[in-house]
Amino acid sequence: MNKFKKPYLSFVVVGRNDNYGHRFLYRTQNFLDNVAYLCEKYKLDSELIFIEWNPPKNNKRMYEALNINKNRKYLKIRFIGVPNKLHRTLQNSDKCPIYEYLGKNVGIRRSNGDFVLITNPDILFNEELIRFFSKRKLKESYFYRIARYDLLADIPENLTTKEKIQFCKINYDGIGGVFFWADNPRKIISFLKKLPRRIIFNVKRILGVSLAYRRYSYVIYQGGAPGDFILISRRGWFKFRGFPEIFSRGGLDGYGCVIARSSGLKMKTFRQKNKIYHQSHGKPHDNLRRNFDNEKYKAEARLMIKNKKPIIINNDYWGFAKFKFKEHSF
Repeated sequence: MNKFKKPYLSFVVVGRNDNYGHRFLYRTQNFLDNVAYLCEKYKLDSELIFIEWNPPKNNKRMYEALNINKNRKYLKIRFIGVPNKLHRTLQNSDKCPIYEYLGKNVGIRRSNGDFVLITNPDILFNEELIRFFSKRKLKESYFYRIARYDLLADIPENLTTKEKIQFCKINYDGIGGVFFWADNPRKIISFLKKLPRRIIFNVKRILGVSLAYRRYSYVIYQGGAPGDFILISRRGWFKFRGFPEIFSRGGLDGYGCVIARSSGLKMKTFRQKNKIYHQSHGKPHDNLRRNFDNEKYKAEARLMIKNKKPIIINNDYWGFAKFKFKEHSF
């Protein structure tokens, strides 16, 4: 008998046991402990779906390598494996060991929550945010975003989960990327036009914003590492069939934001007190950091924003709907 109730919220992350970046297992353990602790504390009926994409043959699987506290009433933890056999059939699979957004689609497709939060296994949530989720006030007419706060240092190992959250509150380096949505950004455009090109470039670099061009104007539509936090109702994700299934190492989180907005959802950013923290790590170590046609993306983004209609490239079988993957649940 399943002891867990139907989840209100599904967390979806993607990874594998390959020591990605820097102490990946430790960062993931912090994430797992953080989600479990807060969901239990605030009695949030939820599930954590970990998509283990193309797991290395000679390493332990994530569900074997992580310490999973089984004394839980509110958070169900599910590990779903996407095998190397399937990965090898995909474009550029020899150069890119993990397709993050294809994996996130696998998780969205198999989620059970009323709402689905796309995030990453190096993110930590503060108490205010999970407390808000537990009140069940999310709306299907919105998609929700938070810009992450980057931590200044590794989280010490000798702290409790509660103490690690406190550590995050006083050891971050500011927002990892400021984001805007402007369907008609007249004031921003007017301001940017008065600036020298050099300063405009620095504004883009410092703030981490993404720019699309409409004629000679800048239209600021999203940024701030959105792949760390995009929250949409499950019905909404299914409406536009998840993230575009392009064989790219990056760029698809922004694409997903534009599709969500042009599909009619309103973007809502959480208040400053609802923070997420990003544990520092090195750069990707694969040979295909990006296989993304940025010019095509910008052109399609402009078109979607102008017409208020998403461009959906996925078919009905997005998220590898026809495949039955092995799952280990806790």
